[in-house]
Amino acid sequence: MGRLGDLRRRIRGVRRISPAGFLLYALAIVIVYAIMHALGLRQFASMVCGNPVSLFGSVLLGVVAGSLYIFFHFAAVVGVPILVIASCIFALSERALRRRKG
Repeated sequence: MGRLGDLRRRIRGVRRISPAGFLLYALAIVIVYAIMHALGLRQFASMVCGNPVSLFGSVLLGVVAGSLYIFFHFAAVVGVPILVIASCIFALSERALRRRKG
C-alpha cells in the first residue's frame, strides 16, 4: 500500500483550482470515457438518431447509457483540451507572477 497510499495522499493534496487540479479533472474525464467505450456503451448512442437500444430489456436504461456516453464523449473531445490549455496558461501565469515578486 506504500506507493498507492502515497499517490492517494498526493492527489488529495492537490488544490482543485490549480494547474494540477485541471489536469486531474481532464484525466478523470478521459478515464471514465475510456471505460465507457471499453464496455461498449457506444452502441447506445444511436438513440440520438431516434433508434434507442434496450439495455437489460429496458429502453430507458439504454437511453440513459447513451446519454451518459454522449456527455462524456463531448467532455473528452471538447472539455479535456480546454482543461489542458487552461492548466498550461494557469501555470505560466503563476510562474510569471512569482518572477515579478522576486
